[in-house]
Amino acid sequence: MKGAILKTVMRILLCLVALLAVTAGAEKVIMVPQEVEFLQGFGFSVELIVGFGIVQILGALLLAIPRTTLLGLLISVLGYAVSSALIFVDGNYGFAFMSIFPIAIIVSLYLYTRNALNNALTITGPT
Repeated sequence: MKGAILKTVMRILLCLVALLAVTAGAEKVIMVPQEVEFLQGFGFSVELIVGFGIVQILGALLLAIPRTTLLGLLISVLGYAVSSALIFVDGNYGFAFMSIFPIAIIVSLYLYTRNALNNALTITGPT
């Protein structure tokens, strides 16, 4: 029972991370003015902004495929890390700290996935 609850919580967190990544990526792809202005302030070209958004969306999509979940987690954490770093540099510390929250979720998901994989691969013989 405890394992089933933990698995459900992890799936919900995975969905949350994917939803946030899709939203962040979509804001870049559709060129939301505040997002474009913010990133252009750091020297991002329009093409780079759209590319960054596509990568964030790709990371979210990879999260949904069991065989590519770890790759999706890696891409997502890199996207969130870049965004969080830029927000810190911009001086918006409150929002920057909130932006780190998805990174903590991703690390938790990775550790859970890695442990689940290790448990599944553990071969137990007769005792």
